[in-house]
Amino acid sequence: MFVLALRSIRRRPGRFLATLLSAFLGAAIIMTFNSMHDTAGQDGVDPVSSETLGTAAGVVGGYGTLLVFFAVASTLTVNVRQRTAELDLLRCSGATPAQIKRMVVGEAVAVALVGAALAIGPAMLGGRALLDMFQDSGQVARSVDYSFGPVALLSGVDITLLASAGAAFLAVRRLTRGGRERTRAKRFLAGAALVTGASAAGATFLFSATDEMLMAAPAYGAILLSVGFALLSPR
Repeated sequence: MFVLALRSIRRRPGRFLATLLSAFLGAAIIMTFNSMHDTAGQDGVDPVSSETLGTAAGVVGGYGTLLVFFAVASTLTVNVRQRTAELDLLRCSGATPAQIKRMVVGEAVAVALVGAALAIGPAMLGGRALLDMFQDSGQVARSVDYSFGPVALLSGVDITLLASAGAAFLAVRRLTRGGRERTRAKRFLAGAALVTGASAAGATFLFSATDEMLMAAPAYGAILLSVGFALLSPR
């Protein structure tokens, strides 16, 4: 099925352009900010500069992971829905649901791998520009040299591949399950996202105005609330 997936990509490259663009931009953002972890981990970096770089990488890297997953998931969902007739034909030809899932996931992984590989160069340039901005604003010492290391590379590739594979699996899984079962699962996930998001947003009142983590939980809560309402929206 993986060979069939590669043939499908070669014959219809335009169909996967949106997925490739999402994977490319997502990997570039993740690598750009996570390269600050590599930069902060070098010998000779002062504590203030290290804390600034680590905070920027941690906050934006966390948001980036969620945004990459939802961006790739949305494009893959549209892609799979547009191929409903093709997937139905494969089922009528004798392909099992498991084989169809492997084919779609294989396509997503292959496209994501290409997107992540293409993002390495722009991420290195973006990370260097980001470090220059920190240095120009006085938040990071001029003596700190830029480093693009294993943290940036592995996080960008791994997160992009996992997000693409997971999103593809969920998208094709919807087509191979019953409508009533999908509705129950959708309502459950929507309720869980709304409850978790509201709890995270309400956590604002547990912090003081000077706490560094004041905005972290509400920001993730806002994202989860958006996901919950999106799941409850009509098609």
